Amino acid sequence: AFLMFSHHYIEPHQVNSFVYCKRKWFYQNRLKLQITNDDFEIGLYVHENHWMKTIKRKDIYLVSEKLRLKGICDYIIEENGIQTPIEVKKGKCIAEKPYKNDVMQLLCYILLLEEHFKLRYTHGYIIYVGSKRKFKINVTPILRKTLQKCFKEIKAYYSNGKIPKHQKSKSWCRGCSYEEYCWSI
Repeated sequence: AFLMFSHHYIEPHQVNSFVYCKRKWFYQNRLKLQITNDDFEIGLYVHENHWMKTIKRKDIYLVSEKLRLKGICDYIIEENGIQTPIEVKKGKCIAEKPYKNDVMQLLCYILLLEEHFKLRYTHGYIIYVGSKRKFKINVTPILRKTLQKCFKEIKAYYSNGKIPKHQKSKSWCRGCSYEEYCWSI
């Protein structure tokens, strides 16, 4: 069964979805079930219009054969000659630190850029448009190990086909386009 996955690549947005809710990830990526809501359209608008003036480069397609990872890094700024990734989120972050799923998505882009540019990154940024907050994310060995563990879990779910458990509380699912479907089975 793992051989079925061997030709697949993981994408950073899939890692974000997996860390946020394994079950939603399963519906989107293992079952290929697509349910959308208006938030997706709003996100597209933000990506196309809001940060255009501050961006040096955008939409860089990156592939890592070694990591079986691919994605388009939407926003990159140049800092001291280094192309530094920025992950832009349409929503708000009311917590003291950025959300783990967004950090893992940014780290995917950092790993892709490291391989592409053949250098080691120390940080990247996450910007939450809704709350006008910018976080500098320092790349640590612990973050790197956490992402590697996440890759292994994703590959395992692809291979075994088991549906992940629900979130502990249905309140976590409010606003999710899969909420009704997910809790009905």
